[in-house]
Amino acid sequence: MLRCLRRFFFLLTIPVFQGCLYVELYGPVTGAQVTIAPLRGGVPLLENGRSRSLTSTQILFAEGQWEGFSDFERLALMGAVDVPKDQFDDDTYYLVTARGGLDWDYDQDGVLDNRGEEVLGDWHGIFTGAQLKRVTRLSVLSEAVYQEVLPDLENLDDAELARALDEATQRSVSDLDTDGVVNHSDLVRWSTIAHKDNFRGAAFWADRLRRDVELDLDDEVTAIDGMQLVERASWFPARPDGPYADLLLPCMSPVVFPDLCSMAEMPLLGQQISQASVEDVMNRVVVSHPWMSVRFKALLERMPPMVLTMMQSLTSIAIGDTIRPSYFTSFTNSMYLDADFVWLRAEELASISQEADFRSEFRSSVVFSSLWRYVLDGDSVGRSAYDVDANGNRTVDQLVPFTASLLFHELAHANDAIPSREFGSLDISLAPFQQNIPRIAEELTEASPLLSPELFGVAGVLFFGDTPTEAQSSYTAQQIGSFFESDRSNDLYSFSTQFEDLAMLIEEFMMAVYFGAERDLAFTPLPTTDDLRCDDYVISWGERNRITTPAVRERLEFVLARLFPDQDFSTLIDAIPDTTDLPSGLGWCEYLYGPPAFFAPLRKTGLRGYQEPMWLEQPFR
Repeated sequence: MLRCLRRFFFLLTIPVFQGCLYVELYGPVTGAQVTIAPLRGGVPLLENGRSRSLTSTQILFAEGQWEGFSDFERLALMGAVDVPKDQFDDDTYYLVTARGGLDWDYDQDGVLDNRGEEVLGDWHGIFTGAQLKRVTRLSVLSEAVYQEVLPDLENLDDAELARALDEATQRSVSDLDTDGVVNHSDLVRWSTIAHKDNFRGAAFWADRLRRDVELDLDDEVTAIDGMQLVERASWFPARPDGPYADLLLPCMSPVVFPDLCSMAEMPLLGQQISQASVEDVMNRVVVSHPWMSVRFKALLERMPPMVLTMMQSLTSIAIGDTIRPSYFTSFTNSMYLDADFVWLRAEELASISQEADFRSEFRSSVVFSSLWRYVLDGDSVGRSAYDVDANGNRTVDQLVPFTASLLFHELAHANDAIPSREFGSLDISLAPFQQNIPRIAEELTEASPLLSPELFGVAGVLFFGDTPTEAQSSYTAQQIGSFFESDRSNDLYSFSTQFEDLAMLIEEFMMAVYFGAERDLAFTPLPTTDDLRCDDYVISWGERNRITTPAVRERLEFVLARLFPDQDFSTLIDAIPDTTDLPSGLGWCEYLYGPPAFFAPLRKTGLRGYQEPMWLEQPFR
């Protein structure tokens, strides 16, 4: 161990060095209790071990030698743990856990502190036996990667775990050993003392996770901060020189109250600008890949002016390779967009996640399917958005109506949370969600509530994963259509929350007004075959332009009057075609495209990242 301690600083240049585990957070942590146990269960190989104290570390060196070391060398030599390396199996995964101790570079200035700062909580790392036989680091990044893989740990075999650890490392750390490959071996070498510049993300991500451990905050807080560190390490402002570039990431990623930014720090667009330009919006955008900002800007330049008007209620926008589904949060009045809505080139598609929207698995709990599409010039907007050329590429013009439907939906949430009429009365010392503003969606529910208990129950199953009752598991498409027809919403998704109720009304209206798109909604029996074709979905009940049904129109007018009190939309609503029935007994594509039945091929990647026909659109927002 003495030889290991004396030569730790060679870690910078020597990729393999025998036999040391070091413990650190802000700096080296001495006196931490350390346990090493097989990851899959079994007898611990080290129990109640301790990272060496400052005094015991000094004793290992000849008299006066410690005083001759630089601060970097002193920090590098501290926090070592004696480990039973001869007992480790090279191919076995082990969980290393540390708790407590004293941190000796709490202010991260590279100088040994006069006294150590107490650490209260636990932090972890997953290492192979082979890694533990070399120089390894238990650090804030090992904790983050542990939190990233923890939810799936029980379901991963060792090969899958190795891939997951490599992928998490690639998102958060650059190549430390300069072998041209970033993998988990780079992460176990990472040191906050020597390798800060090799962390891919902004410093505040690591600071938040260190705080969680230092203060022993709730496990859920640590888990969120850990996963955010990994998944958002690659995020950066689209305009690095923009007025809010330094605040965008921390302000749009709060986990606990101290993380919240006031509206003085991060105001809404509309608090400062009466009509935002495209460039004003881009100053509030963060992305995970440079191409995303280029594509989003091109799309904004082709959007109806109403999109920019509705963006006045936003503080920020994120477009990320792992965001799925898209969503809005009223905590920060931020919008998070799935990059599947903005890519143009096949290589751009390849750079984003292919994971399914988590809600897609809930469909198998019922025996019907809820289908929707916007129809424009005789074609489905969603299908045409994926009509790629021979090289797998698509155009900006293809995407405009497709992406607009998403933007209108999420922006409806933003305007519901803080409508423009409230901009002058905001308390800028508070965060967005702390403003005392009645939600328009709640007013709608009070004035004109949805009524069907059956549909509320089914929505809980489809959108929140509730366990279905026997009745819910057996409702036919015809029964669902009957429940729906006698109520006053324009989509089944409206029954998930009152906020989605409002957003679905606004989305359909805006698509009709600004694109002339007509919305089809249908309920069909759920096909049981794996080789799905479009016309395997046979319409039991369906309508086009549900938004103009009198009971639905009345609710739409109620919402519009409160969201946009200075505008009269009655003439525009009158111009939307009347509601018409979709003929039962026809296939979903046959109705739109006519016979012979249109059998759309499976896309290589799905609309929300999973393999699925391009004609099958689900109301996931």
